[in-house]
Amino acid sequence: MAGFVVEDAAAEYERLRSEGVKIVKELVDEVYGQRHFFVEDLNGFLIDIIEVIPPSPEWLAANGLA
Repeated sequence: MAGFVVEDAAAEYERLRSEGVKIVKELVDEVYGQRHFFVEDLNGFLIDIIEVIPPSPEWLAANGLA
C-alpha cells in the first residue's frame, strides 16, 4: 500500500470516481486528523489518498494532546 497527501481529498475523490477509478473505501474524516479514501490500481495495489485535517478536540484530549 502507498499513501499520497493531497490538498483536497474530496475533490480528488470526485475526480477519480468520475474517471472510473475503483474506490475500495469511501471518503471519510478520521478523528485523528485525516480525510481519506482508498483506491485500487489495475494490479490490485491499494493507494490511500490523504488530506491532513485538524484532529477532533475529543481525540486530542483523550490522547493527552489538548
